[in-house]
Amino acid sequence: MKNFKEKRKTLIIVLLLVGLLMLMDHIGKGCNDLLVDVNKEHAMVDLMYFDGEQTKLIFVNENQEKIYNKISSLRLKQIPLEKVSEMKSPCYGAKFYTDESEVEITYCDGYLLKGTAKKLDSGERSEIKHEYELYKTKCNFKKIYDKYEYLDVKREGDRKNEEDDEDDEYYDDEEDEEDDDEEEYYELGRNLFAGGSELTNAELLCKYNTEFYSEEKNEIPKERAGVSATGVDIDRDLYVSVKIKNEGKEWIKVSERRIQKKIGDKWYDLPKESLYEIYYETRTLPTSQENTFDYVLGEYGKLESGKYRAVIGYYEDVPECEDYEVACEFDIK
Repeated sequence: MKNFKEKRKTLIIVLLLVGLLMLMDHIGKGCNDLLVDVNKEHAMVDLMYFDGEQTKLIFVNENQEKIYNKISSLRLKQIPLEKVSEMKSPCYGAKFYTDESEVEITYCDGYLLKGTAKKLDSGERSEIKHEYELYKTKCNFKKIYDKYEYLDVKREGDRKNEEDDEDDEYYDDEEDEEDDDEEEYYELGRNLFAGGSELTNAELLCKYNTEFYSEEKNEIPKERAGVSATGVDIDRDLYVSVKIKNEGKEWIKVSERRIQKKIGDKWYDLPKESLYEIYYETRTLPTSQENTFDYVLGEYGKLESGKYRAVIGYYEDVPECEDYEVACEFDIK
């Protein structure tokens, strides 16, 4: 009997040790499954910070695994998704992505929103499937972001110094007229966006709080100096086509296209699906000509009922030209 008790005691100790080792291994790998579908060795990573007015974005080029491990080790409590309405700026974001899928994390004052997006091939066009989960947790995202922002700025500074050294070898006695422009370029940074529509999970956040939209600050007319948006043809699920007529310029080049939504008396840029990449080629429109320009709506997901406008950017085909925009409104019912 005594021998049996000792064996049982030994067995219990062994089981406890095994359980402890499994727990330690689990903690080492992460105590949640937020990023379980992410291949941390191959996924690309972006970090973001939205201060209520603009979004800064950093492309993480090294030590991505540290960000993965930090987020995977957070202790989470899932809460109803409707609580996302309580998320406000400032917010931080982390996006892990490949060509076919992405996981987006948005953190704000104890709230962590996880969004997953996967590209589905439905034949005529690719569709993006979204799923969202909301949690309460504690994380010093500011520390994570600040660290990589410092590394990003330092890397850009080192790169600029290397370029300056190379210039000095060839132009020791000449002043580089572009120095001031280059300094401004590096000081301002390359990854700065107005508003919050570039933030992770912006599509859902915008539905609950217009603060996350990018508000249009400028007046955009339907006609400007003979260039006009003359009509709209709508297929709610596939495209919007806009006719542009040039009756005032010798040549214009049409470059940018975006969709805006009217909320109250203000216009806002719609967030775009990052997995749904559309590249619009710059097209030339000579004087006294009219042409049709398409907007692929897959970039914006499914449009809800409301008032929208198609904005099209163009510039004159002359030296030192300026960029202009015209817009044409349409309704989705």
